[in-house]
Amino acid sequence: MPIHLVELPGPVTLVPAKTLDGQLRRHASNPYVPVDLRVLIDYLNGRTDGVPAALDEPRSGGGDKSMILFAPSYVVRLFPTPRRDGYTIAGIHPVRDADHRRLADRYLRVRPPLWRSVHQPQQIPAGSDAHWPRLDAEWTRLLAADRTIHGASAPVPSERATGLLETLDQLIDATERIDGEKTRAAPPFPYRDVSATGERRQGTRAVYRFHLVGGRTPQENSYVQVRGGPERRGQVVRVAAEGGHEVATVRFDEPVAWGDLAPQGELEVTPTDVVYRKQREAVARLRTGQEANPALLAVLTDRVVQPFGAARTLPAEPLDPDQLTAYQKALTVPDLLIVLGPPGTGKTRTISEIVRAGAIAEPPQRILVTSHTHRAVDNVLARLPRELVIVRVGHESSVTAEGKPYLLDRQIADLRGEILGRTANAPDACTDPENAAPWAEELSARVDTFERLTELAARAGADHDAKRRAVGGPAHDAAAAWTERLAVARAAAEAHREHIETRVRVHDKAASRADMPLLGGLFARRARRLRARLDVLFVAAAESD
Repeated sequence: MPIHLVELPGPVTLVPAKTLDGQLRRHASNPYVPVDLRVLIDYLNGRTDGVPAALDEPRSGGGDKSMILFAPSYVVRLFPTPRRDGYTIAGIHPVRDADHRRLADRYLRVRPPLWRSVHQPQQIPAGSDAHWPRLDAEWTRLLAADRTIHGASAPVPSERATGLLETLDQLIDATERIDGEKTRAAPPFPYRDVSATGERRQGTRAVYRFHLVGGRTPQENSYVQVRGGPERRGQVVRVAAEGGHEVATVRFDEPVAWGDLAPQGELEVTPTDVVYRKQREAVARLRTGQEANPALLAVLTDRVVQPFGAARTLPAEPLDPDQLTAYQKALTVPDLLIVLGPPGTGKTRTISEIVRAGAIAEPPQRILVTSHTHRAVDNVLARLPRELVIVRVGHESSVTAEGKPYLLDRQIADLRGEILGRTANAPDACTDPENAAPWAEELSARVDTFERLTELAARAGADHDAKRRAVGGPAHDAAAAWTERLAVARAAAEAHREHIETRVRVHDKAASRADMPLLGGLFARRARRLRARLDVLFVAAAESD
């Protein structure tokens, strides 16, 4: 992973955009997003090794690049000011999976002598510099180094390819704008009650039923949130009539306590930019040559395909000649293969064999199966071997019975149930530990013996001292040596007694927990091991008598 430290010669000044305050308020309930700019600036200045950063391509042709700063739990998007004397903070949002992937690819470590912020562009100190040309050049150099490492060089897009990418940018912008206007113009959906759903919960996300009034309902699969509340988005997974009114079942993206939802209120459709963001990322990768398939753009725009030979691999199930040709070409095509087949020509069977061959190849390949309908995807899954690692993406209400076992939440729940089932009877397999009372009685007897020995030792010591004083001379020196040995023996005996008492307490505690569910077997085995150690200790104590 290419990483490059960029030492900037002067401070970097940040200016909040007009919309930033509203963004921070929407994330007020998120403890992982900074509450104000002071928290952000403190973090940036605390990164003495440099702040991880990446440059992002413009959202549309002719726009400005942006710089993304990565914090452990949030991401900051910056645009250079028109005078290139600082940066406008355009947005702050919680870190997403895509941000982790971007960091795993490459990043700069930007280290100026100081990060600072002002409230307005006019307050940027005179002589300030964003050092944008330097950062842009370093990022370009990093991309070139990355392509060198991976043995690839990005081809220069043709004029036709450049025109296609600009058209795609404009189409994405227009679609997002139109959808956003529709969402903002849509009236809210009032509800009179909220109840917890009784359906099976596959994950940790909260699912609630909103009892609607007014006759209007949100569309299934749309995203909504409670108007006026914290920014907690959920997806409408079901809309059904119940008791003379409509009920919308909403599955939230994160855990939501029932008490945090107003008993009466309004649901409003919330726009989501996930689709548009992913589309822009794909266009940007095509434009910069960072796509996984470097030949894809030439295929789409200039119809330039690479020659290849069909594989000789045979499928697990018999295919007719046309199906076999498609199967063998799909395993070796270097860029793009389109297979056309009317209904009933065996497309599902052919796709299943292609997926099977790719999954069991060496090394195994990651394969994405997608379709316009859920049924088509699940039909492929039903034909695949069970031993393959398969994850079905989608909401449970939309997935057919063939695909439900492969849902990630379902697999987690099944694995949890399997583990609990295997361990539920573990305590019954372990014999009950013997009563610890005999060991307590034995300990008491040994303590009595120890006390008698201590008393005898004290008497012998006193007699020894008297004789030592009476004899004196060389005998006195010998007696002194024996006194030292006696002191060592006493200390050892005391330590031995404390060790026995500690072991008995630990044994009793383990024995008392032997009947606990699931973990009782572990405590029973521990009690038996401790009992064996006590046997050794008691034998040693007896020998010391």
